[in-house]
Amino acid sequence: MNFQPILLFLITLFTLYGSFTKHVYVWNEWVWIYMKPTITILVIIYAFLRPVSKATVNYKRLVIVGLVFSLGGDVFLQYGFFIYGLVSFLIAHIFYTIAYFSGIKLKFSALGIMMFAIPLAGFLFYLTPYLPEDKKIPVYCYCFVIMLMGVASYERNRILKSGPTKKLLFGAIFFIISDILLAIALFAHPISYLRFFNYCTYILGQWGISASIDLDQLPKDSDKGEKQSSNQKKPKKDLKKKNNKRTRKEK
Repeated sequence: MNFQPILLFLITLFTLYGSFTKHVYVWNEWVWIYMKPTITILVIIYAFLRPVSKATVNYKRLVIVGLVFSLGGDVFLQYGFFIYGLVSFLIAHIFYTIAYFSGIKLKFSALGIMMFAIPLAGFLFYLTPYLPEDKKIPVYCYCFVIMLMGVASYERNRILKSGPTKKLLFGAIFFIISDILLAIALFAHPISYLRFFNYCTYILGQWGISASIDLDQLPKDSDKGEKQSSNQKKPKKDLKKKNNKRTRKEK
């Protein structure tokens, strides 16, 4: 039985219900506290059930580790431990970024860097006056890491151009948007609807990254390439044998 559609339904249901209870019924705070980590746990299960090939198994492991650290970040932020939550999410993005390098040779392009660096630089320019002094350096470091994560997702999609990598880029962009909305809501303008959109974009981001775990993410030629390289080695050995036979005959 395929449980993935059921998990997607539960993730959507919990997202809508959690957002509704947080922003309409404020008194039901305990629902909000446990809802977001619960959704992240469902996303982890969803990622765990995603099929992979030998070429993408390492990618899957790294993404799941990133999701686990994201779960830790959810818990810390829900209970007001901002720095611990920030560090947990920073580690999660590092694992995501390492995952995007697995299986291919990834190089950052000027377009990819500009695509994420310029919006994040503008965001920091806007947010800096609102940041407390003790939180400026951690937030700057975090923005640098999510920029690298975003660029890596763009470059992976640019090279592979597959359906799963499009989901990956979609997830990375929405994850960054959710972080921007959360920072604005925490430090600049504590407006409830910003937290609502932060909640929704966060789940979309995590889903996109976990949905990029797929059998067909890497081109099938990568498996063929290994076979071809092994086949190419055989003729060389055969040629050596033939040459050795010829030399023996001549002698």
